[in-house]
Amino acid sequence: MSTARSISRRSLLLGGAGLTLGIGVLAACSTGTPGSTRPTSGGAGSTDFDLPVHRPFNGPAPDLPGTPDGVNPGFLRYPEVRNLVRTVPEPPGDGRPVTAMTPNWAPARPAMNENSFWQYLNSQLGSDLDVQLVPGADYANVFSTTVASGELPDLFTLYRAPRLPELLEAEAVDLTDHLAGDAIAAYPNLANIPTEAWRFSVYNGRIRTIPLWRGLRTSNVLFQRTDLLEAAGLPTEFSDFDEFLDVAREISDPAHNRWAFANFPMEFLRQCLGIDNRWTHDGEDFVSYWADERQADFFEAGRKLMDAGVVHPDAFTGAGHKERFMSGESVFAADGMSAWAAYYQNVASSFPDVAGTFKIDGTRVFDFADGYDGAPWRGADVLEQCGIGNGAQDRIETVLAVANYLAAPIGSVEKLASWYGKEGDHFTIENGEPARTETGNVEWLNLGLLMNAPFEVEAPGFPDAVSVQHAFQTYLNSDAKRNPADGLYVESLVANGGSLDITMTDLTNEILQGRQDAGAWRTAVDDYQLNGGEEIALELAEVYAATRS
Repeated sequence: MSTARSISRRSLLLGGAGLTLGIGVLAACSTGTPGSTRPTSGGAGSTDFDLPVHRPFNGPAPDLPGTPDGVNPGFLRYPEVRNLVRTVPEPPGDGRPVTAMTPNWAPARPAMNENSFWQYLNSQLGSDLDVQLVPGADYANVFSTTVASGELPDLFTLYRAPRLPELLEAEAVDLTDHLAGDAIAAYPNLANIPTEAWRFSVYNGRIRTIPLWRGLRTSNVLFQRTDLLEAAGLPTEFSDFDEFLDVAREISDPAHNRWAFANFPMEFLRQCLGIDNRWTHDGEDFVSYWADERQADFFEAGRKLMDAGVVHPDAFTGAGHKERFMSGESVFAADGMSAWAAYYQNVASSFPDVAGTFKIDGTRVFDFADGYDGAPWRGADVLEQCGIGNGAQDRIETVLAVANYLAAPIGSVEKLASWYGKEGDHFTIENGEPARTETGNVEWLNLGLLMNAPFEVEAPGFPDAVSVQHAFQTYLNSDAKRNPADGLYVESLVANGGSLDITMTDLTNEILQGRQDAGAWRTAVDDYQLNGGEEIALELAEVYAATRS
């Protein structure tokens, strides 16, 4: 992940840590909270329903199995088309349009009347999917304007936002009676979502959204060019920081345009020091990782990396780290795990001279030195959620059935249709796997942030990349630290946490680059607490006690 302040796609999608969907049209503020195995209502007591029962998809098995607690199933190749399972016996629509809104990070697509892929999908749904594909960077503003209009679509992508419980209670369908417990069996692809994911969907004691379960795919990774390290005879795993620094010095050669780090490994160093994942919870209180005493060790180690000349000069600009990593200009790059397959695909198209030997992996966390217990972090299992607007109340079963179709997993007939379209027109089978035609590439609608099956590990044409990522996820799942605030809705965190974190990250960058003295950190932590950090910690403790104990 970039260490610069500039807004990236990932920061936009993280709600309280970046994008907040401004809901200024609401008159009051609510502090409803997501629940736990048996959810609570606004942190005020138990409700009388169970979270949806998990019924795993019974279709072609992945080559590498996933786990309900985070490891994504891995497919070394797409299941054979003749073995695909039909999960929806007939088109779920009722002939009336189903409206939708979701962010789109791909090029704009032809309109429905000029888009044969879109028309084919509509024919499979039995209703026209009237979806507004909003440019991703504009989604917050468009969503806020839509809320103000009072006309939320039938299906819409949702991120954490101020006053979110109030918005959902006022403007979205209560899904509890339709999905709680065994009721979800009517929608088998929604039932394929792990029960634990539904904690993120409970607000004010009711199920208000459908979670998009990403599992470990949300975690950040310090990627390494394993091929370059091995070619230089250098280790790919490290016993402590001193060895890590020695390898970084050995592989760096600024005179020949080579630096160890494409961007600064902030999270990785903190993990090696044993600093907790964003928040520490001791059973009663929450403490921000900004206040951890080991931050002083982080700055000392960070300055050693900078003074050694192993960090690329543009590491703090927020741009170009992917290209530096793929080209071999740098050997390590901090990024999201979802970039794993894209690195292989982009190297094949943009760096063909490298593609033949290109090999990457995630760097394992080590104990920084004697007396430190390093441990990796994992991301939140859910980032996006799908809401259903009140306008769909009179046909809620139909709209849920459409969502169920769009949530079909790999191995199903419906997934092939919604992602690849019609064979011959939008895709062909090459080497046993679906490959989009030119028309398919131009017309395909990426609805993966609107509704989706639990995420999987897939990299068409690069089975080794799937195996290595799956192994890294298995390693993470064994002992990675969760953020204890994940799955909790805390108004002060959503409203103010992002701006407070930006202030601390800006100072971090300044200290690492030698523009401020590390002594400024203590004052900044005090200011952080006074300007809202202490309030956030108190509210987190209150909500946690009400929902998890």
